[in-house]
Parts: sequence; C-alpha cells; structure tokens
Amino acid sequence: MPQVHFSLDDESIARLAREAEARGLSLSRYIATLVAREAPSEWPNGYLDRVVGAFADAPLEEPSDLPLDEPDASV
Repeated sequence: MPQVHFSLDDESIARLAREAEARGLSLSRYIATLVAREAPSEWPNGYLDRVVGAFADAPLEEPSDLPLDEPDASV
C-alpha cells in the first residue's frame, strides 16, 4: 500500500492518537478512516446540475462536426 507523508502540529497529532486509541485503531488506520469518510469518491449529489445549471442563460450546445484537415504531404 502506498504511503503518504504529511506534517501536523504536536497538538493535532496527540488528539488524533487519543482518538485512534479510544477506537482501538492504529493511528494510520484511524487517519485512513477519516480520509475515506471525508474525501468523497463520487460527485456530490446535485453537483453537475449546479455546475451545468450555471450556464442557464446561454445553454451549451454540441458543436457540429468539422471536416478533418488533410495531411501535409511535405512533412
């Protein structure tokens, strides 16, 4: 499994270590559960509607197909 290294202040490390111990987890496993819970693996509900909806005044349209350029024979 890949490893990630980052820096935290002493107070944060101590707090995380206490929480991990209270849950019977290693510090590494506890941090992994926090990341899994807080870093979504999917788009949030309604995200695409909000983003695409931002263009409501000028709806997006698919451009027509353009002809392909002819290859340059001199190359």
